[in-house]
Amino acid sequence: MVYKLSKLGIGDIFLFSLEMKKKNIKDLKINIDLETLSIYRSDTPDYINFVIELIEFLFQDIPVEFVNNAFNLVYEKNWSLINNSLNTPEICEYYKEIFKKDIENTEDEYYVLFTKIRDYQYKDYQKIKTEFFNTLNNNNKKILLLGEKEIEYGVEYKLIGESSIYSIYNDIINNINHDLIIDKTIPKMGITLPDLNLIISDMNLIYNSKQTIMIGRGGFFCLSLPTNKLISLHSEDYSSILPSINNRGIFSDEFKFLKILKNV
Repeated sequence: MVYKLSKLGIGDIFLFSLEMKKKNIKDLKINIDLETLSIYRSDTPDYINFVIELIEFLFQDIPVEFVNNAFNLVYEKNWSLINNSLNTPEICEYYKEIFKKDIENTEDEYYVLFTKIRDYQYKDYQKIKTEFFNTLNNNNKKILLLGEKEIEYGVEYKLIGESSIYSIYNDIINNINHDLIIDKTIPKMGITLPDLNLIISDMNLIYNSKQTIMIGRGGFFCLSLPTNKLISLHSEDYSSILPSINNRGIFSDEFKFLKILKNV
């Protein structure tokens, strides 16, 4: 069977890998939907190379073949299989091993905080912002920042809109005690091509953190699902879609989210 992938974000590819792991696929054939990709990425050839690199990294234990066949059905997520995969310890351990491979972590005890918010309305963020930052300051724990300082609004992000995808880097710098911050952010992302080595390095920091805090979803939300580290807030109720043992820190209720943060 050939799987045709039309959704080619980092998170989409990772969720696909979770599902394939649960299906115990022994060899994999993939057709990358170039037509759909070209709508969203102006750097399509370079991004295709990144997609291939990421897929080969995630499927280190089985052979992967990339084929051109326009007649395949487009792959659609099976959330039940994805959740079952997240409840399978050996699958979660597989990702832990590949992401921690050959990466040295020199930081002290810390919490990860992501600077990019996606699919959580800016007006809703404004409602919780003051209590959110007060809570992080009162915890007096080191906070390691990951993500981008500035969002680049390419075709995809322009369609989503600036009220649904934005960076809170400046708010973090202006509202959190500077003595608590470990800044590992990058300047920009959105048009800039992702870097697999940087993703691996960031995931190593996540696996070695006490907790990983994020608002909204995106690639690193998906990558963090097997880690048992997530404390996250969403507009949608992902806790009902993904009720796995690793993801009890996923909330759609901002009051429950803030209450948990006060006790980390």
